[in-house]
Amino acid sequence: MLMRKVLFLLLSVLFLGGQVYAQSRTVTGRVTDATDGSAIPGANIQIKGTAKGTVTNPEGAYTIQVDANATLIVSFIGYEAKEVPVGAAATLNVKLKTDSKSLDEVVVTGYTMEKKINSTIAASSINGAKINNVALPDVNQMLQGNAPGVAVSTNSGQPGAKTEVRIRGIGSISASNSPLYVLDGVIISSGDFTQNTPSQDVIANLNPADIENVTILKDASATALYGSRGSNGVVVITTKTGKKGQSRINFNAKYCFQDLSHGIDMMNSTELLAYQREAMKNATKKDGTPLFTAEQILANRPNSLANINTNWIDEAFRTGKTQSYGINAGGGNEKTQFYASGDYFKQQGILIGSDFSRYSGRLNVDHKFNEKFDLSVKVNGSYTDQRSASAGNSYSSPLMGALANSPFIPSRD
Repeated sequence: MLMRKVLFLLLSVLFLGGQVYAQSRTVTGRVTDATDGSAIPGANIQIKGTAKGTVTNPEGAYTIQVDANATLIVSFIGYEAKEVPVGAAATLNVKLKTDSKSLDEVVVTGYTMEKKINSTIAASSINGAKINNVALPDVNQMLQGNAPGVAVSTNSGQPGAKTEVRIRGIGSISASNSPLYVLDGVIISSGDFTQNTPSQDVIANLNPADIENVTILKDASATALYGSRGSNGVVVITTKTGKKGQSRINFNAKYCFQDLSHGIDMMNSTELLAYQREAMKNATKKDGTPLFTAEQILANRPNSLANINTNWIDEAFRTGKTQSYGINAGGGNEKTQFYASGDYFKQQGILIGSDFSRYSGRLNVDHKFNEKFDLSVKVNGSYTDQRSASAGNSYSSPLMGALANSPFIPSRD
């Protein structure tokens, strides 16, 4: 009797083991981005209710042993987790949607990067998407209204003119009040190229479409990180880099118009002729007699002057045009990522004789040799051409000349 019980138990264990073995099988598949279909390497695949799991390879593929009634939990940072019942499928491909709520805004200090919610530094972080769609030549101009405590002003409205940035007010009466600029961890000089014109800023050489993030450091942390050079604040600019997965090519074009916000009313020839004749009629000698006779007034200011009616404001100003064309490509794999771009920008000022053009190109390459050695190369080339109408005083300024010239004078011979 005892032998029968032992034999029955052995047979039961063998039968159950065979059942478990029969139900356990291999499932393969790929995890991809639901938007563009690119592979997601490093995605976590876990069997629900267990600690068993695996991760996807650089091509987004995975292999896992499961039971027929198992459910897989697929997750990755920045994507919504997804539960997928296995059922009878031998191949199970999963598409993950981007989870915008899980993407925390980061603060780049120049040496470190951390989530904004965990940062104790007084800083404003501006995503590149906020400034890429604005047709302005200078990154500084795009900061206006996007960062609290930052005042941006331009002393001249001419294209490419230097922009003044003040972070939390003015700190010195005689010394410079401009912030320190850090581009991809490298401190760069900012300021005028020349001394005779409303010259352009060095920052105007940078293509705004290449910017990934701009962080403005405002408090004592700027001094702690960069010393006395950061006493006026620090503007940390991070450019775009390639992303793992499918390569992408983007093209963008912008075309804008500019004009005077309101016209300047000037006398025409008829009005000026009447005004000058009235002034001559009212001119008197010391004894109160008229200084000019009617014949003298007519001879000095003949009616023929009214035939020449030049509007010097129209001659000096025009409808400004701004155009920008850019192309960029980025991508890479687990070891190497790249980003390359080219850009053409041209702005015609509303004052004739003022314009600004820029040709720029960028190449960012990151390569990981092994766990201890990485190589990063960032190259930016730029050529700018600026024409500025003289700011000058008195009649050397075209703007002053447009206001002071007489409509009796023809604009062309």
